[in-house]
Amino acid sequence: MSAPVERSNADIREPAVTGQRVQTAKPVRTALSRARPPGVLDGGCPAGFADLGTPEREVLELLVVGGTDRAIAGALTAQPDEVSWYVRKLIKRVGHPTTRAGLVAIAVRHHLVDHPEPPHPGHLPDDAMALLWSMASGQTFKTFAKETGAWEAERIRANLRNRLSDNLPPEHPATLTPGHTMYLSWPALAEEAGWSPGDSDRL
Repeated sequence: MSAPVERSNADIREPAVTGQRVQTAKPVRTALSRARPPGVLDGGCPAGFADLGTPEREVLELLVVGGTDRAIAGALTAQPDEVSWYVRKLIKRVGHPTTRAGLVAIAVRHHLVDHPEPPHPGHLPDDAMALLWSMASGQTFKTFAKETGAWEAERIRANLRNRLSDNLPPEHPATLTPGHTMYLSWPALAEEAGWSPGDSDRL
């Protein structure tokens, strides 16, 4: 579900008045909505996840910690296209279009995986939180970039990845996957939403 884009007067630069009436003012920064995604995060876990099979659960576990299709396939002695098929099957269980990052948000929020909660990343800037809520609600990065502008979206994503990578061991891959970005950022999202670790039923 696409989060609405809101603009406030604070985001409009008022140019100096030099005797001529200013016809328009261009927004300096997009004020992105950070409303909590409804349903799958604020509500109960999608019913489709009640009967996860072992292969799907294993794929989900590895997706959360940054596994690509190729890496997951290697860990499970499978083929990458088989992993892709399981990911598509997991997305179908959500009941509406989402992404891999959206899957991870559901998995962590509703305790579908056994990974411990990662360390809190500390205060994240508003633009990073806007990107994270977009990801958690299942939006693609392309959609986010359309709302913010491509250059600005890339800057926000790069800064967020750099911030999160500072807490990772040197042997970790240089580029975080969207799923692992979501997992590492989850404490900040949960804190902003007011979710406590035990306030969602474990399936």
